[in-house]
Amino acid sequence: MVVDQPSELSEFRYCTSLLITGTAIDREALEAFLAPLGDSALVVGDERTVKIHVHVNDPGVVLSEAVRHGAIADVEINDMHAQTRERDERLTTAPTPPPQIHEGGSVVVAVVAGAGNRQLFRELGCHAVVDGGQSMNPSAAQLLDAVEALGAEEVVILPNNGNVILTAEQAAGMSSLHIAVVPSRSIPSGLAAMVAFDPGEDAVGNARLMEEAIADVRCGEVTHAVRDSELDGVEVKQGQAMGIVDGKLVAAADDVEGAFGGVLEEFARGGAEYVTVLTALNGSPGTTRERLAELAARLVPDAEVSFHEGGQPLYPILASAE
Repeated sequence: MVVDQPSELSEFRYCTSLLITGTAIDREALEAFLAPLGDSALVVGDERTVKIHVHVNDPGVVLSEAVRHGAIADVEINDMHAQTRERDERLTTAPTPPPQIHEGGSVVVAVVAGAGNRQLFRELGCHAVVDGGQSMNPSAAQLLDAVEALGAEEVVILPNNGNVILTAEQAAGMSSLHIAVVPSRSIPSGLAAMVAFDPGEDAVGNARLMEEAIADVRCGEVTHAVRDSELDGVEVKQGQAMGIVDGKLVAAADDVEGAFGGVLEEFARGGAEYVTVLTALNGSPGTTRERLAELAARLVPDAEVSFHEGGQPLYPILASAE
């Protein structure tokens, strides 16, 4: 797809979202306040925790009103005009050619969310990236389109999410090509698989190499609780940051750093030697990569830790340990 002329810019410039916590939040009053300011207004939650999303030209007005109702967190403001211009620039610029397909070798198609993460996969030799992840899974047809567009007989698919594995297997079954699905359940495990990729190997051979590479990889994530609950013996309140390792809740904290600390402590107990951290900290006030690096140096002092800006939605931090 090539853009012949600039895309029309939206009437309202800033996509604004945030979380409000309080004791008696008036959702109806917030909805009435936001309605005349812009479009795509959404107010969800209860009297204790409310999530706001709206497109406006002055995010400051939204924030000023929000603090009248309670404490604010997870503030994220994106310039949609800049995003549109960047998209037009990408589409009018000649795309970077995919890695060379070796005779008798194979190619990789990966499902990835986040601009930084997509770039990491390409740098490691991934031939095609399909947008997707938690809550936005691609269809089997979309995966198959990406596979067939490469024109290769031997293809490896990295789902990078437990919910996408079955879809990837369905896509493989719909094709006459030789497609192997590596059951990578997270973006960090997919990156570990890419490190093992050998472009000269066929799909089955690479699948074997990649599965061996991710067999002992531990995966962690930090996200926010949508309700009060108790999981794996850990009590968590709505809006708190949760640290999860291999699907098990290991920490609940009032900020991202605290939850990440719990993830790192679990990695340390497992004897981690290499830790990879993918960040998306726009909605995490006060949390910086520098502070996370200091935390990692203290909690996993014997591990080699690398940080990358992943840009994934919903998860301020994704991490892996080997």
